[in-house]
Order: sequence, then structure tokens, then C-alpha cells
Amino acid sequence: MIKTVDNFRITVKSYFDSIRGFINYSILALLLGSLIYFLYWSVFSTDEFMFQQSRMYFDPLAEFIWPSLIGTMEIYAKTSLTLFFSVIPLVFCYSICDSIEETLVVAYNKKLEREHIKMLKNMEKEEQRQYDIIQEYSICLSIDYESEAELSKKTKQEYNKMLFDRIKNVIKLLDKSAKLNLSEVLIVTSDKFEKYDLVNDAILSVLTREQKTLQAKYKINIIPSMTTDAYTTQDVKLEDVVNTHRAIQSFNFKNRACSTALFSKKYKHLNQEKYAGVPIGEYAYFKNNERHPSTYELNIIYKDLSQKIAA
Repeated sequence: MIKTVDNFRITVKSYFDSIRGFINYSILALLLGSLIYFLYWSVFSTDEFMFQQSRMYFDPLAEFIWPSLIGTMEIYAKTSLTLFFSVIPLVFCYSICDSIEETLVVAYNKKLEREHIKMLKNMEKEEQRQYDIIQEYSICLSIDYESEAELSKKTKQEYNKMLFDRIKNVIKLLDKSAKLNLSEVLIVTSDKFEKYDLVNDAILSVLTREQKTLQAKYKINIIPSMTTDAYTTQDVKLEDVVNTHRAIQSFNFKNRACSTALFSKKYKHLNQEKYAGVPIGEYAYFKNNERHPSTYELNIIYKDLSQKIAA
């Protein structure tokens, strides 16, 4: 755009410089002609011989300008004055050229400015569209336990059910539109991104409270793992949520809270920062019989989630 403006200015300036140059030469020619006719009238009018010898050079222009004064000496004086005062409209034309040049450049700059503003608005709309297509988020929570006595699978399932039920009851109060699925993991899906902080707060709050109870009564520590993802559809498959959670855990991310870059993009766009996390790069995960890996660009929210809830 800057190059276009410069080219336009150069072209316009060059064009009007040519006109101004022509006007300057015309003004000099008129002033010189006025002086010559004045000298001819004042000097040679008293010398009949010189007058007769030179009038053939001065008569054509004088007779063209003042045909009514042919044959008089006054014609040369009048021609001198006419040439002198002809400079005035040329000076006026000079100033008009400056004004027209400035007007053209200003008008063109305004046109470019309007086009630039339009382009920025289109870019803003396109950028906004990239955020608008992110329609839903998911939170997947899995829990393991640590205790002095070994816990059976059934006992762990009972603890899971107890914890997930309590989390579910709290979330339903905060976001009535949220969908929850309870099995080996807890899955929360919702399109209310603005309530994400409340939902995440609730999960951590319940885990913190129950951790204190389990530690005090049974010397059991909760080891949670959480992943947050986002989707461009509201028809999220629970299987996909679990698979992503398991894949991320396979990167040795057990006992961590993390989110994907897609979720972080939408989350930050909404000017939310509490659970933005820190980008840690892209991770590749190979599924069975898969030639090309699935990649996950991740942010770490908490490196040690059990320590977070214990605190």
C-alpha cells in the first residue's frame, strides 16, 4: 500500500511539475517580451531609421494583440503592458496547480485509508469467525488413588462414583446447559465458555474437600488428571474426548491439568486468563496400526494437580 501511495505521488508531482515548468517559462517569456517592447517603444521611437529597420520584427505580435492601433507608436507600449499583465493569470494558474495537486493526493490518500479500514474490518471479521467456529469445550477428569493399603478396583470405582456424583451436582447448579457423563472418567461438555472458570473451580473445590476427608479418615491421596479440549461442533463424541485424554496421559502427563491450543485460543479471546496455562509445544501420539501420528499442541495449567488440591 505504501508503495502504491508513493507511485501515485510521484506521478502526480511529475505531471504538475511539468505544467509549473511550462508556466514558469511562459512567465519569463512574457516579462522578457514586455521589457523588450517597452525598450523598443521608449528608445527606437525617437530614431526613425532604426525604427523602420526593426519594426518588421515587432509589428506581427503587436498587430495581433492590438489590431486597432496599427500604424501608431502607442501599439508597442500597449503590447508591453499587455504582455506584463498577462503574467497575472499565469501566476494564478500556478497556485491552482498546487491546489489541484494537493487535492488529488489528499483524495487518493482518503481512498486508500477507506480501503485499509475496510481490509482491517474484513480481517477482524475473519479472525472473529475463527473464534466463532469453536463452539464447545470438554473437561475430562480421571482419578487414581494412593494409599498405604492397596485399593481394589471396585473400591476405586466406588470412590470415583462418589467424587463424580458430587462434582456433577455442583456443576449442574453453575451451568444448567452442561452435559455430564460419568463412567471410568468424568466428562463435562458445554458451549458456555464464559462459565469455564466456574466449572473448573467447582471441580477443584470438590476434589480439595474430598481429599481432606479421605486423607483424614483413610490416609488416601487423590491423584487426578484433567484435560480440556475444544471443538468446532456441538456434537462431541465422548469416545473422542476419552481417547484424547488417554493419549495426553501417555505423554507422562498423569497428575497434571492441561489444555489444547484450540481451547486456549478461544479462552484467551474471551479475555480469560485464570486457566490459560503455559504453552509446552506439540506432542505426537501413534495409535495402533496408524502410519501418521495424531498431534496435540498443549498448554500446562498445573504440573502437580494432587499438590494443587492438597494445598
